[in-house]
Amino acid sequence: MTLSILHRCALCAGLALSLCSEIGARDWLLNSGESVSADFYFRDGDETWLKDHDGKLYVLKTQELKAEDREFIQRFEDVLTDLDFKSWPRQIRSSGASRLTGGPASYRSNNFQIFAASADPSFVSETALILENAYHMIGSLPLPLDPAPPVPLKHFTVRMLDRPQFEKSFGSSVKNLYPEKVKGAYMAKPRELWLPLDATTAQDFTATLVHEIAHQSMHDWLPLLPLWFIEGFAEYLASVPYENQVFRFDQSEKGLREVLKTRYGSPPLLITHPARQLSTENWQNSSQDYLSGLFLVFYLAEYDRDGKGTGLQAYLTEINAAREQTETWFTEIQSMADDYNARVRQFRSEMAQYRNEIESVKSELRSGKKAFVRESAPNRVVIAGTPAIPSRPVAPAQPTNLPDAVLEGRSRAVNLITSAKQAAVIELLQGRSFDEFAEEMRNAFHSRGFAVEYR
Repeated sequence: MTLSILHRCALCAGLALSLCSEIGARDWLLNSGESVSADFYFRDGDETWLKDHDGKLYVLKTQELKAEDREFIQRFEDVLTDLDFKSWPRQIRSSGASRLTGGPASYRSNNFQIFAASADPSFVSETALILENAYHMIGSLPLPLDPAPPVPLKHFTVRMLDRPQFEKSFGSSVKNLYPEKVKGAYMAKPRELWLPLDATTAQDFTATLVHEIAHQSMHDWLPLLPLWFIEGFAEYLASVPYENQVFRFDQSEKGLREVLKTRYGSPPLLITHPARQLSTENWQNSSQDYLSGLFLVFYLAEYDRDGKGTGLQAYLTEINAAREQTETWFTEIQSMADDYNARVRQFRSEMAQYRNEIESVKSELRSGKKAFVRESAPNRVVIAGTPAIPSRPVAPAQPTNLPDAVLEGRSRAVNLITSAKQAAVIELLQGRSFDEFAEEMRNAFHSRGFAVEYR
């Protein structure tokens, strides 16, 4: 399936650019003799979707269009073949790079620094291998995530703690959760993954690692994304079977059934309606919230429309564009602040010199040896036989646009992110209403034996 013309044109290059500009407002001719003036929206199977400037959608059987229009769509899609989103993976194998050094308290692999004073070295090695493979898997997904350790560090940090130490550290950092029940946690402020050692023997230990690495490797994205995606995406990746260092996306349904059996109980599976999930930020950290996020992300990655995860990729692409523009604004604002602060430092240096000169003149006056008269010019004093008192340095005016720019920058950033989330949801829906999307989602799971119902 191709995406909306506005989004696709942003991705076009070379020949594709000229074709994108051509495919805008167009009169589409039907075999019946009718015509429709609209933009090409997408083609799905034997249907072609058009959208006019008023936002009205036209769904036509592709064969209803004149031959030249069908050829035009085909040429457009052929040009975009190399630019199209990649298919969702079936398997992702180990990167093959997991050399562990150090010990006995601190270890390093290619991308992780692990502090584990109380852990067996062989277990640390096994954990490091899973961490490396999970990080490689996330980076291999056809998503614009570009996961990396936090700048300027070159490694992610993992701490393996005994249970009392974990409960003390975790409980003092996170309120309203029961640390004795937590099997692992990504702590955003220090950017560290904390693992209680007694949880490492749990059957779902690998899933816990994958879930938390999904958070850690996406740290810079977390403020921009809704919790349904943050937790749903982590839950989805954690449900993918991991066998012989291979993440088996081709067995994801089997993994989902196993997760439902061990963590979420028997059918019916009540989840939040997509309309509420996609349009609100209402996250209560409940088991049902996690289950709802899991099903929504699973559907977007595995079942929706073309089965390539196209909607998911479009969603993150939209958010990523907002992130990059936000960073540009903050860079500009910071440059303005740096320039002003440099002028303030220069003023303070001049003021210090001015005060020293004033004190020198005062000292001479106190000695009673010098007479002085006031000049007509304001703030100028001439002392008989001595140089005039220097003029007071002028303080740099705070840029009138700096406070506004900072406020505007924050406001624009927030507005941009909010707008990007709304636009990203539109990309997910791909021309459907919330109810239509929800019905397709439920039907997809029902056809595969998952008894999903909305609450």
